[in-house]
Amino acid sequence: MRLTKRLGLLAAAAAFTASTAAVAAPTFINILTGGTSGVYYPIGVALSQLYSNGIDGAKTSVQATKASVENLNLLEAGRLWKSRRYQTLGTLLLQRIGREEVADIPGLGLMLLPGKVGFVAEDRWRLNPSYLPPQLLARFAALNGPWRAMRQVNQRLWLDSAPHGFSPDWVVWRVGTGWQPDTVKPNVGSYDAIRVYLWAGMLADDDEHKAALLARFQPMAQLTAKQGVPPEKTDTASGKTTGDGPVGFSASMLPMLATQAEALATQRQRISEHPPGDDAYFSASLTLFGQGWDQQRYRFNRQGELQPSWDGQCTTSK
Repeated sequence: MRLTKRLGLLAAAAAFTASTAAVAAPTFINILTGGTSGVYYPIGVALSQLYSNGIDGAKTSVQATKASVENLNLLEAGRLWKSRRYQTLGTLLLQRIGREEVADIPGLGLMLLPGKVGFVAEDRWRLNPSYLPPQLLARFAALNGPWRAMRQVNQRLWLDSAPHGFSPDWVVWRVGTGWQPDTVKPNVGSYDAIRVYLWAGMLADDDEHKAALLARFQPMAQLTAKQGVPPEKTDTASGKTTGDGPVGFSASMLPMLATQAEALATQRQRISEHPPGDDAYFSASLTLFGQGWDQQRYRFNRQGELQPSWDGQCTTSK
């Protein structure tokens, strides 16, 4: 599972690179996709099998990227390292996404779809709140395109889809009816939704949207503090929970628990005593985000710009 839907590299179904050193040498094909939870990863797997079977000597692999974070990486790398190449590439990608993957949804407004295909059916649009970190939209708002208007629509998505304080993995907007439970994962908040709490907690303190989001998601913060561990799965309609989330869930809650000393200490201790294993990619990624923020390795300002701490040595969990 990966961190978010790829707002950045277009979630292209099969951008691949191939290199051949000689006629007799094997052909290496690396297929880049969006996150494994998205629609493009299985397409990438299918293409990998197709190339492997159809090209003699082909050695194929499928690589899921960091989704929407990827585009921010390009823009911020250009800004921080003063690289026009990165800034230009990030801007061009963002312009293409704005043209091809943004929909003006009746009754809702401009919204980035999870992908070009598979998320619109007649009068219904399927959306994933965790795919649109507010920090990224704040950063993109400085550029031309639909991003400034989208910030308000995204805030509505995050608030309205969590009436009881628990964000869903997926939600459906239906014309004339409004928000509806997802048809595939109705009223489920789990491995996608955990990122919503992470993004909300990492917003700049002076961000105009932060206070409302933290207030809305207090039930999740309070439940985590009470149980000592975030739930793995939540029924967003009833608030009932099942299971204990992996350690990456604890790391994701660190920013939201920053002002609750006891609850914060409990999650820090869990991360220290039970760090993600070598094969726990998703949990490790969440831990890098949450623990890095908790250790003040970076911040986002209200414009969505990354503010890294360049000095100091990172601590380890082992």
